[in-house]
Amino acid sequence: MTEDITILPIYGIGGLGKTTLAKMVYNSSQFNEYSPVWVYVSQTFDLIKIGNSIISQLSEKDKESGYTGKQMIHNSLEKLLAKKKILIVLDDLWEDNISQLEELKDMLKVGESSKVVVIATTRSEGIAKKVSTIQPYKLAPLTDDMCWSIIKQKSAFESRGDKEQLEEIGKVIARKCAGVALAAKSLGHTLQSMKSGQWESVRDSNIWTAPSLEDTSSTQVLASLKLSYSVLHPYLKLCFAYCAIFPKGHKILKDDLVHQWVSLGFSSWELGERYISQLLGLSFLDHFKSSSTFELYDEDVILLTMHDLVHDLATSVMEDEIIFVGKFNIAERSRYHYALLDDCSKPLSSDLSKIRALRFMGCEKYKLHDDAFSSAKSLRVLDLSECTIHKLAYCIGDLKQLRYLSAPRVQDSEFPDSITKLSKLVYLNLHGSRTILALPESIGEIEGLLYLDLSSCSGITKLPESLRRLQQLEHLDLSNCKSVEGISVFLKSLTQLEYLNLSRCPNIGDIRDALGGLSKLQYLNLTHNSYLRRCEEAEFLGALTKLEYLNLSSWHCEVKELPESLGRLTQLKYLELSGWRNLKKLPRVFGSLKCLVHLDLSDCGMVDCVHEALVGLTSLQYLNLKKNSHQFAAR
Repeated sequence: MTEDITILPIYGIGGLGKTTLAKMVYNSSQFNEYSPVWVYVSQTFDLIKIGNSIISQLSEKDKESGYTGKQMIHNSLEKLLAKKKILIVLDDLWEDNISQLEELKDMLKVGESSKVVVIATTRSEGIAKKVSTIQPYKLAPLTDDMCWSIIKQKSAFESRGDKEQLEEIGKVIARKCAGVALAAKSLGHTLQSMKSGQWESVRDSNIWTAPSLEDTSSTQVLASLKLSYSVLHPYLKLCFAYCAIFPKGHKILKDDLVHQWVSLGFSSWELGERYISQLLGLSFLDHFKSSSTFELYDEDVILLTMHDLVHDLATSVMEDEIIFVGKFNIAERSRYHYALLDDCSKPLSSDLSKIRALRFMGCEKYKLHDDAFSSAKSLRVLDLSECTIHKLAYCIGDLKQLRYLSAPRVQDSEFPDSITKLSKLVYLNLHGSRTILALPESIGEIEGLLYLDLSSCSGITKLPESLRRLQQLEHLDLSNCKSVEGISVFLKSLTQLEYLNLSRCPNIGDIRDALGGLSKLQYLNLTHNSYLRRCEEAEFLGALTKLEYLNLSSWHCEVKELPESLGRLTQLKYLELSGWRNLKKLPRVFGSLKCLVHLDLSDCGMVDCVHEALVGLTSLQYLNLKKNSHQFAAR
């Protein structure tokens, strides 16, 4: 058992920035040699859940397994932590039972000769002292001047023509933030678009003096958040409040969230993208960037999180429309439109038959019941991503209003033909359904489908020819479909594709002709596929002029130079060429890729004159030349 464990708690009132500070440590270059782990703990302290979360982020093999016993977790952590350097963030710790906290510490000490650094965030000084191994760090409230500086920055104050008359009003508003950064950021963004009279209305709002049983700091923060919420467009209010269907601390996939909004009729795709930007500006949503090697998400996926105080606001707004886990005061269940439930092993209550969105959480240990959703004929969104799906019931085809279906890791060899009755379906996620051997031959009947994720469906060898009828399809993910072949038959018909991931599909064959016609592609991932031998065989890339992301890594192909047609990809932002060991030079036109932000040429041992090719790349922020013998020559 290791004694080399450091636990540093950060404590302070809600909204001060404890999580933000923890993120700065988490992403710090000082911990580059550490394997990073981030666990959202929450008010429900569950050692098994915490242990499984740590294991899933440290082990690719175990990233989707859930251990049910403490001894199993102990054994796994003992192997994973041994002789390793690990950085663990335990975010939002509420548990104050000393025996539970000691058990948590013991769980993190099991790796022999390991070095473990733990950052824990909590609102309680008492918890901080109980769990710490060194002096806890108290995050003090900001001064009023600091809050005013944040408001000025977020509201673009210095560029206003009326800033002199607003100065004193703004300082009063800053004092009302109670030293909380979250309040200042949210209000600052809101004030940016307001005229002077509206600044006065914010200062004098009754929301500041509304009675509350909460502690003063939380009351002030919620008041500021409510003010920002109150001036939002009605549909943006709806989109924000809907986020309450995700549990606190949940990592929300940005594109999935927008798909759900669209499926529920809250917004169009373009408007949803704008709403995301607005909510980020308000600090109602935050970006989450994971450094974990074995996270379940790809590098191109945008993850969002919501501060727990913001989540409290969303929950209060949706109180009469959403039913949560453990919400028992529900005299009129039929009025609810949305449901977040924690048991998928039993039939859905008949008085929830009118719900439009259903999400299950933490149901990995339960077998999905055939009638867990069948009575909800008005469902538009069904998220089964946290359920164990031994078999998807045939009655799925009765949900005629369904637009969004997330049913990953189906454990049956067949997928029900009834899925093709869902004529309004636009989103279908079957990720990780390794035992499925084939899709229904009539899958092409869902002609309005926009999004299809079959990643890691490794049992599928052939896809139905009817897929060619999915001519509105914009997103297709076949990554890790290691057995699938012959996709060029239907691929050339999918001319609306904007996203195509064919990474680790070694049997797809030569698809150059099919790809050349997909002129709307913005994202293309062909990593670990090898069939290029000569430069001219890569000419098809020049036709994909809208590409922003191109990953051709680890092809180990025989190509010695890239085609000049690559210079036509003027919108390209991300280019991955790692593992092109025979590549000797970059094309002369490489410098015309003015938008390129990320370039990976690692393990391209033969590339020469790299510095000359990079001269015109004025937007470049990331460059990887590891294992490249011809790097920048001394000048």
